[in-house]
Amino acid sequence: MSFAFAKQPNNKARGPLRFLALILDLFFPRKCVACNTFGESICKNCFARIKKIHEPLTIPNLDCVYAIYRYEKHGVLQMAIKALKYRFIRDIAIYFRQDLGDFLIENFSKKDCVLVPIPLHPKREKWRGFNQSEELIRGLAWPIIKPLKRTRNTIPQAELDRTKRLVNLNGAFAIREKIQTRFLNKKIVLIDDISTTGATLCECAKVLKQAGAKEIYGVILAHGS
Repeated sequence: MSFAFAKQPNNKARGPLRFLALILDLFFPRKCVACNTFGESICKNCFARIKKIHEPLTIPNLDCVYAIYRYEKHGVLQMAIKALKYRFIRDIAIYFRQDLGDFLIENFSKKDCVLVPIPLHPKREKWRGFNQSEELIRGLAWPIIKPLKRTRNTIPQAELDRTKRLVNLNGAFAIREKIQTRFLNKKIVLIDDISTTGATLCECAKVLKQAGAKEIYGVILAHGS
């Protein structure tokens, strides 16, 4: 079976929490998730406090992983990612697309690479209403494919200690369908918001390599601790 390019996710509200987020957005103006200033989800002053580092990381099964920003506990980036994932403020992703797109242009070629967003389990994506990794690259003029699926609705990594995170994702990913050879011959760039132990990226890369992928990289917003 041939592999299709990524489709747009369903934008409809799903679940009581998602519905509440939409109601609040309708009746209350946007506020910065870091300083509560009205106007934008991340104000210019707070966004300027997020430091770019382009740090290379070593994670098993990947040729290299790059973190675009410095991660600070209780910092603007941490608050922004939490707002994106758990307060369903979808437009948070927009603020990071420019830097992400610029980094891709500087380090990769559209001709010989494809972007692969880390998948969510269908139940979690339905609960959230979107996949944050897909939102980070939405609208970028890069080839995007979705060869991976999440087969187990695992406990969120953020709720586990380091040791449990490393085993939580064992066998949690699989190939959605046979990948065309033309994709396997390209550089695959996994996209995710944040990585702590690297377990998610490692497991996804392992599955892709088992399918025949040769070069796999990762680009994340930040490397957490």
